[in-house]
Amino acid sequence: MLNLLLGRCARSLVLAAAGFASATSAVSAELQIGVEYMLAGHANFFSTLGVPAVKPLPENFSWGKMQSAGDQPIDFSVLDQFVRDCQGAGFSEIVLGLRSINPWASKSTLFNPVPKPEHEAAYSRWVQSIVERYDGDGQGDLPGLRFPVRFYEIGVEFSSYEPEPVADYLRMLDHAHRAVKAASPDAQVLHAAFLTTTAFKDHPQPGEYESAFAAMDQRIAYHSLADIRAVLDRPDLFDLLNLHALADPTEIEDMVAWLRWESARRGYTKPIMISDTSCEPFIAWGPADTATGPPEQLGLVIPPATEADRPRLAAYFTKLLDGDAATSDWVRGFAASDMAKKIVIAAERGVVLLNAAFTEDLELLKLKALHAGAGNAAWGGMARIELRLFQPEPVLAARYPNFFAVAQVQRHLRGYRSIRRVAAADPDVRIYHLRKPDTRELWIAWLAATKVFLPGDAVPTVEVELDVGEPGPVTIEQLLTVANGSQPETKEVPAATGQFKWPLTPTPVFFWRTDRDADGLPDGWEQAHGLNLLEASDASLDSDRDGQTNREEYVAGTDPRVSLSALRFDGIARDPNASAVILRFTARADRAYRIEDREAFDDGTWRGLIEVPVASADRVVDLTAPPSAARTRFYRLAIADPP
Repeated sequence: MLNLLLGRCARSLVLAAAGFASATSAVSAELQIGVEYMLAGHANFFSTLGVPAVKPLPENFSWGKMQSAGDQPIDFSVLDQFVRDCQGAGFSEIVLGLRSINPWASKSTLFNPVPKPEHEAAYSRWVQSIVERYDGDGQGDLPGLRFPVRFYEIGVEFSSYEPEPVADYLRMLDHAHRAVKAASPDAQVLHAAFLTTTAFKDHPQPGEYESAFAAMDQRIAYHSLADIRAVLDRPDLFDLLNLHALADPTEIEDMVAWLRWESARRGYTKPIMISDTSCEPFIAWGPADTATGPPEQLGLVIPPATEADRPRLAAYFTKLLDGDAATSDWVRGFAASDMAKKIVIAAERGVVLLNAAFTEDLELLKLKALHAGAGNAAWGGMARIELRLFQPEPVLAARYPNFFAVAQVQRHLRGYRSIRRVAAADPDVRIYHLRKPDTRELWIAWLAATKVFLPGDAVPTVEVELDVGEPGPVTIEQLLTVANGSQPETKEVPAATGQFKWPLTPTPVFFWRTDRDADGLPDGWEQAHGLNLLEASDASLDSDRDGQTNREEYVAGTDPRVSLSALRFDGIARDPNASAVILRFTARADRAYRIEDREAFDDGTWRGLIEVPVASADRVVDLTAPPSAARTRFYRLAIADPP
């Protein structure tokens, strides 16, 4: 916040910031990016990603593995090592999926993993002991704990992974929720994630949700919409809504809209987490390397793939299973692009945390005997880590494109204050506008693929006119989609009118107004106002001596060379017919404003009074501030982000 106080009124440049997770804040307004299926001892290989969150493979510390019998102590050794490794590598958020599967305590390890009634108390103690050990309250904590572990998913996926009747699951969720909160009221409970793949392929509206879910194949829809709604009927048992996103990135929009509609009907709102993702598979839940046989013995075609694509896809997956190098390189680039798009869409939809898949390939599912049963997802890993003869520690053998793409997206999104989708004439053109701290802006764009394209096919391309709002050079950066690449390709193009043409493909590009001296002032603006493109210090100068720095003038849309062009009230007077105050100022095009007030000149909290939305042209604004009983009031004019 940059404040400039003048007499009995105040003027300022206020840039509202998103909230960040802290010891007292469970979730962040900024999307937190994580990685999933991390194994103990591997976290250091992923520390340079720069992402804050991580999720382990839950099977490694399920209840049965941590406690061998009811009269035995809980063994924290595996989970302790994982927490130490991840926090030591810089991961500040850990999402733990608590699997109840237990040979001596579950009703059935295959069909109903919830605890038997006589073991529910032991289950609650297990859950509570985990939360207590990692809550950071100084009581019984893991020695050396750096950050509290705050997110606990009860179960892992509301599908065949949690096959129990919904009533049994809710009973377990109730016990777990009580146990979590008994250990730490600040810990956050997630229900087992909903899996809705293919339900939203035709973008159903609320009146079509029942039929959309009913049409899902039972291999995916192990639980019905009625079961899901039974969970949603119990918001007292969870703090966040939880999804898995395993298909086309655009399904995230429909899934989030559906969840918000369902929760609004029930009178509540909760943050949404996507705790598990994977690359768009083309074919999954069955063999992908054959196009013949009974439908129930073939994998499910996942949109945008269609049944007509199955023969080509069978040949494609056969090449992958055979280890064809060119095809493997292609799918890894595809996976990187897919994950980048999922992250951006999730951020724009207001998701609070997304775990990007996967830290490593799903090696078992790459075996010929399993027929590429998870489709592309098996090749969606970020790295290959090997155990080698005579070497006691794992070795990083390769980093794949998904690693570099996630790191690149994290670098560009870190600290963003707002993100919105920009309307385009072509609905398949995706353009997203981000505002960063100070004056930085960024755009991300791509062409959504409406059908499958494979190695050797022509890449879908459309030339689009892109708008950065101001004249001057623009820097374009390509998403990294090649193995072991660390430096993205960039190009500078002119945008004399603020617009430029660029061929978009399904691979995202990042672009921004060029700022060679990184002072927050785009080169085009500096050149237009006679500033030095290579001297960062001129941003803090007050070239026209009007009390506002050149950077403040840029934010306000005023001229740094004209002292009469500044963010200020042009007039302030009392309404002769009332005790209200009339405030006048000149509003610049493409700027949103906020009027704030308080009773003391240098003390107290500024109170938001009036919002002035963006307009397409400069205009004089007269506003009437409501009456106040206070003898003296101070008013402040602020720049706020446009919607």
